[in-house]
Parts: sequence; structure tokens; C-alpha cells
Amino acid sequence: MNHLVFLHPKELAKILAGTKVVESRLWKTARHPCRYALVGDRLYFKATGGDVQGCSLVQAIEAFHELTPTDIPRLAQQFAAAMACAGDDPYWYEKRCSREARFFSLTLVRAWHIPAQVLPRGVRIGWVADWTPPAAFRPDRL
Repeated sequence: MNHLVFLHPKELAKILAGTKVVESRLWKTARHPCRYALVGDRLYFKATGGDVQGCSLVQAIEAFHELTPTDIPRLAQQFAAAMACAGDDPYWYEKRCSREARFFSLTLVRAWHIPAQVLPRGVRIGWVADWTPPAAFRPDRL
């Protein structure tokens, strides 16, 4: 399955540079489209407000449920280095009330371009599960 993942350009640059080897999603409710991602799925990374600039395969997934605010610092300590951020990065504070989390280990990261004009618009959550790239931009076609 393919997924379209929206990232801040700075985070996307870290993935493409190989310094960020884990992508995370933390959220408050029981539902999030990233729950459908499985090991072996392909993630396409889209810069917010821009194009898809890269893709990778999911190598491993670590899932956490029924989190409390006291769990978040433990997750920060465990994953910050792989996410190329500090354990005291504001990201962790912003996610302190999350109840669910998924951490995706990435493999076979490569640059990949799909122009914004052919991508879905109006996505509010930052992840599109079971997304099919336009035929001209699929890795199996090139």
C-alpha cells in the first residue's frame, strides 16, 4: 500500500539527508490514517505547500496506545536521536496530550519528485492512507 505523508520542509530534508530515520505520528483520538500503514508499505513524502520530494519503505513500526502525558518524555528519550531532534524539542511538548503513537522506521529512502499540481488538495491531517500516485510517477513505471 502507498501513503502520502505531509511534512515540514525541514523534516523532509532530514529524511532525504539520512539523519532522520524514523517518522512519527502522535495523536489524541483513536483514529488516524497512519494506522493502516504496514511494514513494506511505501511512504511518499510531500513538503507542506509543495511537491513530493522523496519516498521510502516502512522497515518497522512501533505502536503505543493509551498514552499519558508522563509517557511522552520516555518516547522522546527513546526516539529523539532517530528522529534527528532533541529530547527537549518543542515537538514533544506539543504532543504531550497524545493518546496514540506510531513510529515508522524508514529504509530505502530516495529522492522522488511528484509535482504538487497532481496531488490531493485540502488534506487536513497530514497523511493519506491507501494513496495511489498518478501513473506517470509510480516507481514501477519508471
